[in-house]
Amino acid sequence: MTSAHLPPSTSQPTEDSHVEIRPLRPNDEPALLTFAGNLSEEKLRPPRFFAANALVPDFFSKLCRLDSTQDAGFVAQTKDSKGKSQLLGLCRCFFNPKTNSAELGLEIIKPWQGEGLSDRLLKPMIATARERGVRQLITGAQAPMITIATRFGFLMNMIPLGSDGTFTVVRSFDRGIDLRKYDPASISKTDVKFLVSSMREWPGLKQELEDFFLEVDPAYAVQCLDELFHGPDAEIRSDAVELLVSLKGPDSLPWVEECLQDDDVGFRCAGCSFLAELHCPETVPRLLRVLREDPSDWVRYSAVDALERCGDMSAIPALKQTAKNDRGTDYEGRPIRDRAREAIRRITQRNR
Repeated sequence: MTSAHLPPSTSQPTEDSHVEIRPLRPNDEPALLTFAGNLSEEKLRPPRFFAANALVPDFFSKLCRLDSTQDAGFVAQTKDSKGKSQLLGLCRCFFNPKTNSAELGLEIIKPWQGEGLSDRLLKPMIATARERGVRQLITGAQAPMITIATRFGFLMNMIPLGSDGTFTVVRSFDRGIDLRKYDPASISKTDVKFLVSSMREWPGLKQELEDFFLEVDPAYAVQCLDELFHGPDAEIRSDAVELLVSLKGPDSLPWVEECLQDDDVGFRCAGCSFLAELHCPETVPRLLRVLREDPSDWVRYSAVDALERCGDMSAIPALKQTAKNDRGTDYEGRPIRDRAREAIRRITQRNR
């Protein structure tokens, strides 16, 4: 197998990049093998392939190939300015019908790391696994992919696979809520409240709820979630606004602003995180205001985190002031100024 690096001019994400997620096809293998030398750290691999680097090339070749009708895979694809297709990542399951389990592998190319492709590839794969009656999805993850995997309902064991910080993570379909039992066209407010209140109990439900609510009448979905957000239950309020951010994007700014003005420190911290997800012109100026004005150390620490996620160079002057003057710490005692220095380093590195 040969490997080649993709030219940066044809692989760098742009604001108007259109990415399509589609099923893996047998004729995709040659194109996928060409980016084997350009893979990022954004990956999920079955434990046995993480354990021995010598097996990685064989694994990648197998990942690209549909071996049987039981196999399933998805690729992320975009087109350059000349209309030429380019593959950016893939997600593949190796089904074992004898055990009703499956091993999962995922790879993203370096220039597209951190652009949300893992999320977009995992969603259809998890849905496919559920439809096929898979009881468990198994893979190996390193940080920060452990965070992504756990967001999709994978649970981490506490025994590392090696000295490189790799852990086995497993998504079980034997527990949880099957949203196929609910009709988006006629769901009641009582059922909406039950589903939202279940998000913390069942890891991974949020991702499935996002897709579910896309099929609910938009006005009705917003009405239900808004009522829950303004209700008395703090946990449901938090989950409701999280779904509003996912569904409405920048249009969810009024709810996020309410979080930032809430008396509860936890809500203000969450508001900073939500702001980073909106990708709108108000995001960075509002986070900078929080960094300057919020009296809570925890909230200012969250603002630094969010500014790093935004990656905007305009935040550097304020972060330098924070690194120089802020003597606060987060809830674990980590200094805000140290976090600001790290954010400056990472933002600068990303913008080179």
